[in-house]
Amino acid sequence: MEPLARLWASVRGWWLWDTLHDWNSGNWSAAATVAGLLVALTAAFIALGQAREARRLRKEQAQPYVVAFMEPAAASPLIIDLVVRNFGTTAAFHVTLEASPPLQRSRGDAGGKQDVWIFDELPILAPGQEWRTFWDFSRSRGETDLPDRHEVTVKYEDSQGKKLPESRSTLDWSMVKGRVWTVTYGLHDAAKALREIQAVLKKWQEDIHGGLRVYVRDGAEKDERRRRDFEAWKSQHEEVAERLGLRDSTEPEPAMTEEGGAATSDSRDDTSQPASDADPSTNPDPQGPASKTMEVSSAEVRLKQRIGDGS
Repeated sequence: MEPLARLWASVRGWWLWDTLHDWNSGNWSAAATVAGLLVALTAAFIALGQAREARRLRKEQAQPYVVAFMEPAAASPLIIDLVVRNFGTTAAFHVTLEASPPLQRSRGDAGGKQDVWIFDELPILAPGQEWRTFWDFSRSRGETDLPDRHEVTVKYEDSQGKKLPESRSTLDWSMVKGRVWTVTYGLHDAAKALREIQAVLKKWQEDIHGGLRVYVRDGAEKDERRRRDFEAWKSQHEEVAERLGLRDSTEPEPAMTEEGGAATSDSRDDTSQPASDADPSTNPDPQGPASKTMEVSSAEVRLKQRIGDGS
């Protein structure tokens, strides 16, 4: 083996050296031309590969990309929708969907289950457009024997009628069974609140033809009116009390006799009664002076109560 290696080395060195030694300027110029051509061909080959890759990327970016997935509804995180959406930049045509096993939902309090309706074919699905349907309620589904995993395949074509690669996805209900979330109020909740306000405002209508019934209240004016009414009632009360010969204990005033004489004491001592009241024969009232005194006292008590109530 060693003699053969020495022989090959001597022959190779002799051939290379002899060849280069015998080259003239024309040979060197031709060699440089060939070397440049090889470099150019290599660069062209690399550029062609990059151009093909860029073309493939542009083609992928310019084609539709339709995917089926499950997503919580805007109304409630407990409601799960089936969504088919085009995430691509161009429209998808002749979109079909296949699921295994077939999609079913629970029937809530009614019990049992029912099939989820799915389109036969969507003629077109624009970029960013989606098809959505209610799938199931997570709480009621957990009480059934419906399967969790579903294999879904979406088939579609591009604008040139070329069938694109199928989009396969696995929809698994086990991903949503143990979720914990924070309630966030959005546009759906705002619309719900507006509907409740609308229902309340309908009760304020003046009649069946519409119109809003408005109650206006001026607090200061109302208080002033109540004060004037109270003053008028108090004046009438004092006038009636004066005619009955009564006095309010809170406002001591001298009471006048029927003959317009001097003021008498406020005390209701029986000894201060006139002699005519003491003599039954001279009293025109058949019930006697005691009955008259009790009747007047009762009227006075009622008037005082009304003053105290402010009514």
